[in-house]
Amino acid sequence: MNVIPCIRAHRLAFAAALETLDPAARFEAVEAAAVQSGGTFVLPSQNSWGPHDVEVSLFGISQSGDTAESAIRHWIATVLRMERALQEEEGLAA
Repeated sequence: MNVIPCIRAHRLAFAAALETLDPAARFEAVEAAAVQSGGTFVLPSQNSWGPHDVEVSLFGISQSGDTAESAIRHWIATVLRMERALQEEEGLAA
């Protein structure tokens, strides 16, 4: 059994679901997905020694941004861009 198509489908469905949510609900959904899937959702450090951006890593895709909303938007955009590229590549191979 090849799990890669399952991961791609799940990641794409999650990105599509996130697009329909308001920012607060997106935050909660990404936070819950990170806990459930073993991903990460790292917020900025409260002191001057830690990172100053937000990092999202879910289902094999990582992105960051200066706010949680921008990091989530970047993650969604990366998933969609990567899926388009994979679909184009698959189309060329067929």
